[in-house]
Amino acid sequence: MKNPTKAAENMYCVARKTAASGNEQLNSREGASALTGIERTRLARIELGLTAPYPDEVRLMAEVYNAPELMPVYCRHDCQIGQCMSALLPSDKPASLEQIAIRAAVALRHAEEVRDLLLEISADGQIAPDERGQLQRVLGSLGEISKTAVDLQTIAMRLDGSA
Repeated sequence: MKNPTKAAENMYCVARKTAASGNEQLNSREGASALTGIERTRLARIELGLTAPYPDEVRLMAEVYNAPELMPVYCRHDCQIGQCMSALLPSDKPASLEQIAIRAAVALRHAEEVRDLLLEISADGQIAPDERGQLQRVLGSLGEISKTAVDLQTIAMRLDGSA
């Protein structure tokens, strides 16, 4: 098995090599090409960072490599729409289940307070200028809950093998 040098830090290469521990065919780009349907030289260019993959290629790699974290990282860095929505995407480094549970507990501890604040802000059907700071607090709390849910979904997908 030849180890890649220039591509060693590339997330797609790392995911493929990690997946190779469970499927020897993924030790080579040729094998990965056969499993993903992505042409070998294109896969090499993606792993070398010379070209960005298409969304369907990322989905295929995530599925074949059982690496669902590839999808939100792609969205955060390579997709123009995802870049606009990056506040809702999980971080690039997947959190452990324990870290996610702690984040969820902290975020949900204040859920009733956030709900009540949102009801106060929206009671009159408008957002007054003096309520904008409170709205940002609500959005921050809901964003943290959303990110935690996506991180948990990513771990669940990996465990299910349904990347």
